[in-house]
Amino acid sequence: VEEIKSEFGDVLSCLYSHASYLEITHKSVSKGNALDHYRNSMGIARENVIAIGDSENDLSMFAVAGIPIAMGNANDAVKQAAVWVTDTNERAGVAVALGRCAQTLWNRRANISPFNGDALNLAAESE
Repeated sequence: VEEIKSEFGDVLSCLYSHASYLEITHKSVSKGNALDHYRNSMGIARENVIAIGDSENDLSMFAVAGIPIAMGNANDAVKQAAVWVTDTNERAGVAVALGRCAQTLWNRRANISPFNGDALNLAAESE
């Protein structure tokens, strides 16, 4: 990886999305760029975008989402970049997150916001 980075680091991005998955892409290609392009093309405000991820390749997506959510099995860097942490992949963390977001949207109509800047750990709440 270091050899690739030293030779092509100005145009390529190299990162492990999982222990055995090395992703090599052009620096202009990322989940964040794709999400931001889609959001802009659809006229969706940043604060209305939810991104759910578990790997470092999701951090670019977190940077353009109003509500970045880490999976319970994510590494620490991803969890720290998130607004809150949902359950793990094995425990339907995406479904838990979407349910929480749906409830949040409902609460916003009543001017109630559970997002106060603190990371919430839904994995602990669901045990």
